[in-house]
Amino acid sequence: MKSDLPMPKNPPDMLSAEEFRVSLARWMLANARTAPPPRSERGQDFVDSYRTPELDWNLTQSYIGADGRAYVHFRAELRLLSCRTRDGKAPRVLTLWQIRARDAAAGSQEDVIGFYIG
Repeated sequence: MKSDLPMPKNPPDMLSAEEFRVSLARWMLANARTAPPPRSERGQDFVDSYRTPELDWNLTQSYIGADGRAYVHFRAELRLLSCRTRDGKAPRVLTLWQIRARDAAAGSQEDVIGFYIG
């Protein structure tokens, strides 16, 4: 079930692409049945080799910031069905945000400036 809720007010510091990847890997270690035990040597290998999955980013909002740049917020969910969770009970859902920005001038390139989790 998707929600069109805007990004939370006053979110924590924005994550870089690498911090985002590591955070997702750690979430998978804690929640996914297929991941190795979190505190094992294999757990660290899992984090080191984890690749960010392809996510279905959905536009949630866009605006012109005080600096004159256009900002665009996208939202996605990383889901684990109950059969894929470590405890095999309730499904797990992690809400993810990607923030992009570009100069307001027509034809300017949009860049990913960071990520939020939560």
